[in-house]
Amino acid sequence: MRSIGRGSGLVRQLFHLFFGDPARLLRFCATGGLAALVQLAVLRMLTADHWEALISNGIGMAVAAQVNFTLSSAFTWRDRWVRAGLHRRWSMYQLTILVSAILNMLVFIVARLFVEQMIAALLGIAAAAALNFAAGDRIIFRLKQAVAALEHEQGTEAVVPVYIDERSGDPLHHRSD
Repeated sequence: MRSIGRGSGLVRQLFHLFFGDPARLLRFCATGGLAALVQLAVLRMLTADHWEALISNGIGMAVAAQVNFTLSSAFTWRDRWVRAGLHRRWSMYQLTILVSAILNMLVFIVARLFVEQMIAALLGIAAAAALNFAAGDRIIFRLKQAVAALEHEQGTEAVVPVYIDERSGDPLHHRSD
């Protein structure tokens, strides 16, 4: 007979497989929320100064994307931060933002055929956020890239004080073995 606790372990493993460290997901949501507030603030300031709303929103998105990249580097994936490779990570991030904006709009267009406009917008946002998190975690801020960049920067093999989960690439807690 299976114990009840075993099922929750499976859920925890699946969550970790898809989202990694739950604290990282919370940090991702916090940085995304702050970036959204920046975008809204820029939109409000520029439209109050009689700028066209579409242009104001585009500028707000661009500013918010840079804030988000900075916060993601310093906060969300802070354990994977190294100076080497910064330009490549920034470029990959910009490409991801472009692709996720297109995905957001496509989901919105299709979902609007079936649900109310605000729900369609939320579905688009959710799809883009999922893509952004996956790309950030698995491509842009990969731990293995950070280690390789550190090794290159030092000209030696880096000593990394973490163990790496082979499936997710996330750092694990210190082991005593």
